[in-house]
Amino acid sequence: METVTLKADAGELAFAAYALVVYLVVFLGLQLNQSATSQILRREYKKKEKRFIKYYNIDEPRQFAADRAVGNMHEHMAPILALFFAAMFACMYNGTSSANVSYAMWLYTVSSICNQLQRVVGVTSNAAAFTTSAFCAAT
Repeated sequence: METVTLKADAGELAFAAYALVVYLVVFLGLQLNQSATSQILRREYKKKEKRFIKYYNIDEPRQFAADRAVGNMHEHMAPILALFFAAMFACMYNGTSSANVSYAMWLYTVSSICNQLQRVVGVTSNAAAFTTSAFCAAT
């Protein structure tokens, strides 16, 4: 049985780890925003003596935006992370540079931030479309 040796540069692995940590921090931030939004709206509805619906509330745009931001990022998380780790492993197995994989992850993270800011805050930007197409081209 042949031993497989993985070759990796510590700097490239650190760059990839930073990209992964920032991606997960963005996801955590969106979850915190979702929770805070529902608590703020619950208080507002209580003052108005109205019934607040927490889940899939399409009548309240702030709650719906926060829910969709978390939902969209959660839906994309499994394939993105699977492709990221598979590409990193392939680069280490072949002994090639993993810098492009890390750059692609950074681009996808920036794209996610732009997309979710557009959804949650209402900021409009073409950066999300650009970085998403750049991510697809890089991988």
